[in-house]
Amino acid sequence: MIIDMHAHWRPRALAEALKQRTKPPLIEINAKGEEIYRDARRAVPAHTMFDDMDARLSSMNRLGISTAVLSLFGQLQWIERLPAQESLALCQVHNNAIGEI
Repeated sequence: MIIDMHAHWRPRALAEALKQRTKPPLIEINAKGEEIYRDARRAVPAHTMFDDMDARLSSMNRLGISTAVLSLFGQLQWIERLPAQESLALCQVHNNAIGEI
C-alpha cells in the first residue's frame, strides 16, 4: 500500500465560492473574457488553480497510490487568514468538498 502524505487539493467548489467574492481573493473575468484568480500578490488563469478529482484518481491509480492525505493547496491557504466570517465560509466549502469524495 502506498500512501501520499503530502497531497494538495483545490476543489472546483472553492472556485465557485471565489466567483461570488467582490474583493481578493476572488475569481473575476478579465477584459478578454477569461476567468482570472486574483489575490493580493498575483493574478493567474483560474483554470490552472483547481483540480479534477477524476484526473487525480487516475493519476493515483497509475502510480499505485492507494490513499492520499489531502490539504488545501499552498497558493490558497491564505483563506485561513481572512477575517473569521470570510474564512469560515471558504474553509467549509473546502472541507465539505473533501467530505463528498
